[in-house]
Amino acid sequence: MSYPIAEKTDNLVNRILDLEGEESARFVDLSSTTSEFIDEQTNRSTKRITEGHCRLLKKWLKSKNENREMESIEPEKLNVYLAEFFLSVRKADENLPLTDPARQYEPGTLLSMHSSFSRYLNSKQYGHNIKDSLVFNHSRQVLLSKMKELKIHLQANMFMTHCRHVA
Repeated sequence: MSYPIAEKTDNLVNRILDLEGEESARFVDLSSTTSEFIDEQTNRSTKRITEGHCRLLKKWLKSKNENREMESIEPEKLNVYLAEFFLSVRKADENLPLTDPARQYEPGTLLSMHSSFSRYLNSKQYGHNIKDSLVFNHSRQVLLSKMKELKIHLQANMFMTHCRHVA
């Protein structure tokens, strides 16, 4: 004697097992970790720029007798360091004095440095985001003020250059 419910149940169980086999065929084994994947996809230019900016900050930190890695510095102290760095950093040009306005970085370059430091610290799971953490508000305000000052000087320089060409 045949039991239709039992046959239907068996068919349903077999179909579920078949579907599970099909689902497992949809996923590949990973050849690398997710962190390695992110690193592989990061733009080479961005990596190079980030590394260069971080080397510059590290040199500056050493000039202040700070030998710890950026990610090892407590947030309150790093906030002060970043503020001082943005005020004091200049382009490397041995032919011009440090006070020459031509040695100042463009506002966008300073902002790019800030982004590089943020990327680096985030990659090290620092625990604070320098772009939005309240602990880093002071260094962000110094950066914005410095960028504003540089924009004013750039506009004044462009105006003076224009006046010389007109005269």
